[in-house]
Amino acid sequence: ASLDLPYRCPRCGEHKRFRSLSSLRAHLEYSHTYETLYILSKTNSICDGTAAAAAAAAASGFPLTSPADVAYEEGLARLKIRALEKLEVDRRLERLSEEVEQKIAGQVGRLQAELERKAAELETARQESARLGREKEELEERASELSRQVDVSVELLASLKQDLVHKEQELSRKQQEVVQIDQFLKETAAREASAKLRLQQFIEELLERADRAERQLQVISSSCGSTPSASLGRGGGGGGAGPGTRGPGRMREHHAGPAMPSTYAVSRHGSSPSTGASSRVPAASQSSGCYDSDSLELPRPEEGVPEDSGPGGLGTRAQAANSGSERTQAPRSSGLRRQAIQNWQRRPRRHSTEGEEGDVSDVGSRTTESEAEGPSDAPRSGPAMAGPLSSCRLSARPEGGSGRGRRAERGSPSRSNEVISPEILKMRAALFCIFTYLDTRTLLHAAEVCRDWRFVARHPAVWTRVLLENARVCSKFLAMLAQWCTQAHSLTLQNLKPRQRGKKESKEEYARSTRGCLEAGLESLLKAAGGNLLILRISHCPNILTDRSLWLASCYCRALQAVTYRSATDPVGHEVIWALGAGCREIVSLQVAPLHPCQQPTRFSNRCLQMIGRCWPHLRALGVGGAGCGVQGLASLARNCMRLQVLELDHVSEITQEVAAEVCREGLKGLEMLVLTATPVTPKALLHFNSICRNLKSIVVQIGIGDYFKEPSSPEAQKLFEDMVTKLQALRRRPGFSKILHIKVDGGC
Repeated sequence: ASLDLPYRCPRCGEHKRFRSLSSLRAHLEYSHTYETLYILSKTNSICDGTAAAAAAAAASGFPLTSPADVAYEEGLARLKIRALEKLEVDRRLERLSEEVEQKIAGQVGRLQAELERKAAELETARQESARLGREKEELEERASELSRQVDVSVELLASLKQDLVHKEQELSRKQQEVVQIDQFLKETAAREASAKLRLQQFIEELLERADRAERQLQVISSSCGSTPSASLGRGGGGGGAGPGTRGPGRMREHHAGPAMPSTYAVSRHGSSPSTGASSRVPAASQSSGCYDSDSLELPRPEEGVPEDSGPGGLGTRAQAANSGSERTQAPRSSGLRRQAIQNWQRRPRRHSTEGEEGDVSDVGSRTTESEAEGPSDAPRSGPAMAGPLSSCRLSARPEGGSGRGRRAERGSPSRSNEVISPEILKMRAALFCIFTYLDTRTLLHAAEVCRDWRFVARHPAVWTRVLLENARVCSKFLAMLAQWCTQAHSLTLQNLKPRQRGKKESKEEYARSTRGCLEAGLESLLKAAGGNLLILRISHCPNILTDRSLWLASCYCRALQAVTYRSATDPVGHEVIWALGAGCREIVSLQVAPLHPCQQPTRFSNRCLQMIGRCWPHLRALGVGGAGCGVQGLASLARNCMRLQVLELDHVSEITQEVAAEVCREGLKGLEMLVLTATPVTPKALLHFNSICRNLKSIVVQIGIGDYFKEPSSPEAQKLFEDMVTKLQALRRRPGFSKILHIKVDGGC
């Protein structure tokens, strides 16, 4: 039945026939090559079609071709098929060989690339091996060097331990000395307190004796109403001096007389010791023939009060004026006076020379001479506040003054009828408000204008902040200023110069004669200011003010809070620092760095830094420096002063990362400002400070090429310095450094 199908498979032969081309094509796709068999199938189908047509013709009765022709055609067709198959096989072999060659070439290329990569890796590994070998040799050399350093460090540590034992022994000895000194100070303070108590009791006893003398004088004067004036005057003098004759000493003679007029002048306030000149008032009243308590006048300013009495002068006058206001009914004048006092007490004050260099003492000497020529002017300006209060008594008895008082005025017009008007009081109050802003030179000149200006310019309340700078002064001038600086709380002496050198005077003689020449006047100033002085600054006063100035300050000004002492000739030593620390315990700001160039560069040393840390552990601002400051002293200072906020190092040796680490390890956790003046510093040290001091807000570095190199003019030094400055400037580009780092380079590099 399969032989009757029209299509057969050219490979399988006659036993595989198919009904349609689609069936044959499916068979060829699954069993044979598609293209060749498809062509052959087309040829065979033609042959099969011819045979089928012949069979159909035979069946229909048509004549057929001969079998030989059919066999020939069939053999020809098979030969064609075989030739085509061979060609197809050759073509497939060529294509397969080409594909194989391409694959082999690609594989060979990949293998060559892999070989080259492996060779490069091998060369890199060989170089790495050589580098590791060199590093191994370097590490071995470094290990041997470190071992030698360890041996040296062990020896050094042993010597340091021995030194430490000696230092501990010395420290124990010093502590014993400190304990002994503290005990001595306590005993001295106890003796001083007992002496003050005895002195107070003695003064009270003197006052009681003065009261008794006054009462006896009143009894004598009242019982001698009919006695002639000459005899009464002698009796009054004898009564006043009687209690003080050959008694317990001279003090009775000095206090019995001055205490007499206090009963008459301020009778409602009890007795108080007044000036000796006021004893002339009762003598004048007795010369009239009898004692008249109502007609007695108040002590005159020309006679009773000296010029600008001192710290308590205004208070004494104000008290006398208040007592007098109750008698004279002058409430308006008293109110204006009190208002004026309140106005100038509230104002901030600042006084300084602030001018060019000059001789300020000339102004003071001229003022002193004018006071000596006219002694009546100064006393009138002193108690001028009490003038309106005593006007009623003065006008009641214009002729009551004694002849001695009139002679003391030296021809000046009498002030017995003078009344200070409210306008003058207002003017003085305005002057108080204005004079608080004047400098020292202007204040001294203002005192020469008139009496009212002198009264205001000489009052201690105007001299609260005193600044003397760029001037040539003498010790007498400072002593004269002391009488007006009793309320001063700030004193600054800067760039002062002594007298000029004589023509025949050598430099050595001039230096010896001017050394410490202002210390006597400074002592008067400090003694007058006393516990009111809070700020003391002494700078750029070589040779004329030595470190003894700080010792004087420790004796008289125990309430100091800020001290500045900078000198190129006499820098502070540990002895002066110890004395200042024992006397002034409240100091929170200390600037004691020596000026450069210093004649004694090693005087300020690590011992001074250690003493500062022990004396003032609560310091907030500190400025130190000098060649003697080392890492040991700075570390001790940082360990003791835990509240330090501002630190200034001036002309200190180079600050490296190791120094910064050692100092910051001990303290400086609260540091807010670091100032390095003429102090070499490395960028790593600044980075360490910034990383450890979290509160740091400002770092100021002021350097010059002379701080790094001994020969700054050499090209190599200049190049290295420029590189160092470039590295420091590069720190400003780091996060957190742009706003806090300030670099100032001397020389314009």
